[in-house]
Amino acid sequence: MIKSIIPSTQNYSSSSLSSVAVASLFSSSLARATQSSSSWNNYSSSSFLHLSSSSSSSSTTHTRKNNYFLVDPTRSSSNLNDLSCKKKFSYHISKSFKSSASLQQQQQQHSMEEYFHLGHILCDQHIKANEDSIALNYFTEHGKFQYTYQQLSEWSMKFGEFLKSLKLKRQERVAVFLPKCPEQMIAGLAIWRNAFTYVPLFTAFGPDAVKHRVFDSEARIIITDENNVVKLEPIWNELRERGVKVIVAERGVTEAHSFHHEGEYSLPTSLNRANPEEIKFWKDGILSSSFDITRHDDSYRVKSGEGMRAEDIMVLLYTSGTTGKIPVTTKSLGAFETYMKYGLHVEEDDVFLNLADSGWAYGLYYNVLGVQLLGKPTYFVHRPFKPSTVYEILQNEKITNFAAAPTAYRAMKAEGLDLARQYKFYIKKASSAGEPLNPEVVRFFEEIWNTRIQSHYGQTEHGMLINNHHHPEYATKNISETTTIGTPMPGFTLTLLDDAFKEITEPYVTGHLVIDINNSPSRFFTGYWNQPEKTREKMVQSPSYPDGRYFEMTGDTAYRDQNGHYFFSGRSDDIITSCGYRIGPKEVEDCLIEHPGVRESGVVGKQDELRGEMVVAFVVLRPGFTPSKELEAELCEFVKKKLSAHQYPREIYFEEQLPTTEAGKIRRNVLREKANQNVAKK
Repeated sequence: MIKSIIPSTQNYSSSSLSSVAVASLFSSSLARATQSSSSWNNYSSSSFLHLSSSSSSSSTTHTRKNNYFLVDPTRSSSNLNDLSCKKKFSYHISKSFKSSASLQQQQQQHSMEEYFHLGHILCDQHIKANEDSIALNYFTEHGKFQYTYQQLSEWSMKFGEFLKSLKLKRQERVAVFLPKCPEQMIAGLAIWRNAFTYVPLFTAFGPDAVKHRVFDSEARIIITDENNVVKLEPIWNELRERGVKVIVAERGVTEAHSFHHEGEYSLPTSLNRANPEEIKFWKDGILSSSFDITRHDDSYRVKSGEGMRAEDIMVLLYTSGTTGKIPVTTKSLGAFETYMKYGLHVEEDDVFLNLADSGWAYGLYYNVLGVQLLGKPTYFVHRPFKPSTVYEILQNEKITNFAAAPTAYRAMKAEGLDLARQYKFYIKKASSAGEPLNPEVVRFFEEIWNTRIQSHYGQTEHGMLINNHHHPEYATKNISETTTIGTPMPGFTLTLLDDAFKEITEPYVTGHLVIDINNSPSRFFTGYWNQPEKTREKMVQSPSYPDGRYFEMTGDTAYRDQNGHYFFSGRSDDIITSCGYRIGPKEVEDCLIEHPGVRESGVVGKQDELRGEMVVAFVVLRPGFTPSKELEAELCEFVKKKLSAHQYPREIYFEEQLPTTEAGKIRRNVLREKANQNVAKK
């Protein structure tokens, strides 16, 4: 049963729950971008198609209605067999945008032809404006190195030719097991130029994690470097048996790598040096090809790939666990650029830095692809994380627009105000994604930067969905709370459903956060990789909508205030049901963090005969605080007084550290298991 979090008698119009209707517009007339939304609202349910039994379906149906192309909501990709659609797809323009012309131009960039060339969209087009435009600022222990779009264009074309020589077919997978470095960007562009599929591998992975992803994705090639290739040693025989080739990038060396195996290729690029001169391809220690990157060769532009279609898979991403295998289609670029311009509001004069690792969605989507779409420089910081290092870069680069995960912000805050005040900052816009930030962290940086960090919410399946948008037209207004995740991003419509899948229209009532598929044309999720059953499980119908429309379950819970601002509660399976109340763990965790003795907290439900579940907390203390019964009682009373009498933890376990995913999120399932097995030590 859903319970109200904050009693309220205010009326709440369900019409205000959704983001603005967004249509896929026929390209012949800009004026249609600002027409009445009636064309979208008159969308005929007869064009709705049920989910395919295969998650790898590659086409969709378009319905023409008053010169609009309406994308079939279950597929989220373009049917290029329809000749009339070949050059006219994915014009996702919000009719309420004052800047509709800008958005139309943006979307045209992602819908050029039947086959559109990602090498041009992400790289080559920026050379025309300025051959010296910087594509990458690369920070290592040895200093700062810069690379231009011109250099990345030529290197990726040549490396792409080498990949083609290995007889890969369109859409075959190439795994990239590289840190944040120039070779990673070269590899990505080379892969996309040839319509291969990029499979990012986080460099913290060990052999088993790499093996699972490589074998599951059926990757033909692994591109790695000398530091990570040693992790493949335990699985080398299995890689050989599967016919997986390995390419090793050697930075700052002039000879082939000493670790040789049959089927291994080595790519020494000397990119750590300020003036790299050549890229050489090595096979089994024997030089097989060499290209002089200083020589411009137009023939490479002619041969620079077959191009990709809207429904082609450009990236295959694995979520924090291994259960979610998400194909990212080329159509996603429109949604990525919308977030860059309206969520982050990266302007022409902004210097933008995103600290997120490109082995995960937020870093890949918005520190590589999104940045390249705008022709901005990407910042790769390949150094051990230290708050002082981040502050130094923020100061020296005069960063004006900054994004990072909550873990980074918390680590920086933990170093205190004295360190932060040693630096001069230019930040005008700051963003956080991954999980909502604790209010005390928001207040800390508001004091030193004089701007509030805006929390944004998204998923690997969709990119960003709900934001405290920095763009003034969509900025979160009339709210003083720091914990809201904002309002839906243009191109997506979200709402809340109860356990019976009825729409929740009252404010402050927690429900399942869902995407209205019919009214979310920027949605590019086509289903989990080779998991049709898992895909179907996400789709539900609501009795509140007799037209039979489908909603996609995000797996998260949230509530809204009377103005339509969303507040994250937790994962659906993280919700604690105690005495009939549904309690989101995040709110309790935020409250515990407010206590001066608590550094980190994780909250879960523990089975209880009387309550059903009771709230328990796992706490990491700050230096100077010692676990004790007295401190446990103090923390319980602190939450009881500060938050709610029904939400405070009945038990607290003190830990040295909390289990987290590779992406830094708390693994509440592990904490829940410990609590229910009574193995946690107080």
